[in-house]
Amino acid sequence: MKIVILGGYDRYEPYLKEYAKKTGIEVTFLSQPKRNMENLFKGADYIVFLQDLSLMK
Repeated sequence: MKIVILGGYDRYEPYLKEYAKKTGIEVTFLSQPKRNMENLFKGADYIVFLQDLSLMK
């Protein structure tokens, strides 16, 4: 399974990477735009958006 996580929550990255390693899930983190973003989305089973809800006022 491949999951792409979009958002600026770098503090969670080490914990999620460790969990993914234990469970055999391929995880890609994107907190900044990258040149090959469309290639990173190809074949992704899930795309997760992490959003700071305090900004939605």
